[in-house]
Amino acid sequence: MSKSKRQPKQAPFSAVTRLKPVPFFGAILAILMLLGGILGFRAWQSAQTLENGAPFSKLPALKSEFSMGTFDLKKPVVDLSAFQAHTAIDYDKLSGAISGAIVRVQHGTKQTASATITSAGVDTQYKYHMTQLQSRGIPVAAYAYVDGKSTADMIAQAKAFYENAKAYQPTFYWIDAEAVSMTNLNAGLLAYKNELVKLGVPATKIGLYSYAAFISENKLITGNFSAIWVASYGLTDDGTYTAATGLSYPFVLQQYTAKGTLSGYSGALDLDRLSSQAAYNQIFLGK
Repeated sequence: MSKSKRQPKQAPFSAVTRLKPVPFFGAILAILMLLGGILGFRAWQSAQTLENGAPFSKLPALKSEFSMGTFDLKKPVVDLSAFQAHTAIDYDKLSGAISGAIVRVQHGTKQTASATITSAGVDTQYKYHMTQLQSRGIPVAAYAYVDGKSTADMIAQAKAFYENAKAYQPTFYWIDAEAVSMTNLNAGLLAYKNELVKLGVPATKIGLYSYAAFISENKLITGNFSAIWVASYGLTDDGTYTAATGLSYPFVLQQYTAKGTLSGYSGALDLDRLSSQAAYNQIFLGK
């Protein structure tokens, strides 16, 4: 700016100074719009929380009962965990390809925290999986991997499983036993089951999962549980169904592959087949 031009002096602000009406009301309007935006964002954020992690009882789109005859039993049951991130799943497509789901809630109680598990053993994705599937009318059961080193450990793990799962009202509770974590594993598994019953889960809604060889090698007492879910992939795991044979115990559900593919998810999935309509009614309808 040229030095030859003098700048006009600014009048000091005084009581007689008046704000121009248009800028004043414009400022008020801007503030109201800002507040509206904040409230709108919070409402949107709340809706997203409800959609992606709300307990069963708060899902507005969830039917109180799943009617028989809705699902084709030829469609597999899928079991999901944090290894299948919710952001990688198209739940609309996946829901159309399955007859039910079983979601991991817990893996022990003392873990090294990671993207898939908390230090308390809680699956980081289970709320998303349960909410998204339940809101689409898919019945969902829950499972927990157990690794208690004593009866007391098993009881503590059962409590954690129940506390984390109960708000989502899973149709069935599965105890996943794949490791000999204590000397008398049968006693530990029974203590786990009994603790769930003590907490309010009907014994008829508690089952045991393991793979066929582990059950036989460790002489697991399958009769302690109301249902058995067995992993048996046949001679080769090629993603297709091969019926389990030669087992000395009845089972209601067979995990037949760890390399399954379904619409809505691009990676490999654990797929399962129910043994009958009665098995479906027991696991997913509570009948």
